[in-house]
Amino acid sequence: MRQQKEQDLADSSGGRRVVVHTPEPGVAGQYVAQFVRSLAAQGTRAALFCPSNFSYAEEVAASGVEIVHAPAREVGQAPLWRRLYRNIVFAGKASAKFWATVRPGDIVHFQFALHLGLGLPFFFAARMKRAFVVLTVHDPLPHRWKLPPPLRWVEAALLSIGYSLCDRLVSHNEAGRRILVERFHMESSMISVIPHGPLNLASTPTFPERTPGGAGPLRLLAFGTIRENKGLHLSIAAVQRLRRPPLNRLVCLTIAGTLHNAMEKNYWERCKRLIQEQPTGIEVVERPIDDAEIRPLFARHNAVLLPYVQFFSDSGVAMLALTQRRPILATDAGGLGELLRAADCGILIEAATVDAVVAGIEIARLAPTEWLVQKGVNGHNYAVSGRSWTTVAEQTQNMYDGLLKGLSSEVVRETIAPMGVVR
Repeated sequence: MRQQKEQDLADSSGGRRVVVHTPEPGVAGQYVAQFVRSLAAQGTRAALFCPSNFSYAEEVAASGVEIVHAPAREVGQAPLWRRLYRNIVFAGKASAKFWATVRPGDIVHFQFALHLGLGLPFFFAARMKRAFVVLTVHDPLPHRWKLPPPLRWVEAALLSIGYSLCDRLVSHNEAGRRILVERFHMESSMISVIPHGPLNLASTPTFPERTPGGAGPLRLLAFGTIRENKGLHLSIAAVQRLRRPPLNRLVCLTIAGTLHNAMEKNYWERCKRLIQEQPTGIEVVERPIDDAEIRPLFARHNAVLLPYVQFFSDSGVAMLALTQRRPILATDAGGLGELLRAADCGILIEAATVDAVVAGIEIARLAPTEWLVQKGVNGHNYAVSGRSWTTVAEQTQNMYDGLLKGLSSEVVRETIAPMGVVR
């Protein structure tokens, strides 16, 4: 085993291959595509293992990345049993191709592992192949637990097993790192904090015409997949309160997106009933939003509303808002507070309550348009510099290098003390 490690270490001088694994064919694939392309741009030998229906394969291949196609993966709204069944089918069909793809000494970097332990066979396979295992933990705790409360411990245990099989974990923010350390007892030294990169970079759009507190309405956007932890009910209730007497504020809200999965159906039905009670000023675009529609959609809104609750991740919607030069009105959930403090890119909603959302909207409504524009510019500048894909790739490569240096130290330790721990 020690001789194999020494050979692995020697091989690292020629540039180690990174196999990025994702089961996501659709929306989340945009992040993966940008990530892999950024690695390739830094000179990393990268391969992408993805479903054959991966939406961004052509642009990834154009950047010189090797594409390894697993079978197609069916996604979309369905009951839990159906989603579980089709994920089992996908995992079974993809496992053989994955085993044939991974070579000893590879770094296998997992992005969006399959839920409920169905990603674990891929983790075990990578370790059996003597590859290094890295996982980007986009959601250290699920947006919504899949199993009922009496069985939640099973779901948490499966997450813990997956985390423990990794050589390195990547969190997008310090809040995620704390959860991994405190809830799952991971060593802090094995967790790297690497930011979420920008999505769908925009040219400079114009802002909707309005005067502060005056004739033009404040137009707010709630965007993306519909989930309870995005606090849509708070957004709806806040806008309705502002539009009712005696306030009579000119505030409009657009909700654009579709259900994350069937588990959110009851929540969304409650939201729609709430809208029906007072629909004035609220527009619902309930369908997937194509990439080509994103820029004009954001361009006709003044800010993006993110009153997230029970959220422990980084928000792709927030990064999309910043790249579209739109300020965010957000709670201090997950990485949102860190983002607001680092970039001065919007307004902090003090709590996940209707009162606090109303107060945050009022600050935006009374602010001069130029002030909101500057917040959006601040966010854009931060997104394309402090969180650029070049920065993400450099920090990721540094993390890989640290992993290999750890191997070097381990080889030295084993040479001195042959009874040391074998990887």
